[in-house]
Amino acid sequence: MEKTHRMLSIEKQYELPIGQVLQDSIITLGIKQAAQRMGISRSTLYLWIAKLGLEVNRNSTVISRQGT
Repeated sequence: MEKTHRMLSIEKQYELPIGQVLQDSIITLGIKQAAQRMGISRSTLYLWIAKLGLEVNRNSTVISRQGT
């Protein structure tokens, strides 16, 4: 998957791979606040989750489907 400029910017900011940033943020903050903190919309966050092969359940538990 080709990472967007914003994904690369977030990786640089957090010094972690984008998949890890998403997982940590969603588990800690939930979807809405994670998106706000990263400066993206919830729809963009869900798009990134799908592109990275992650799943999020109702309790904001993140499951990696592709070992990210």
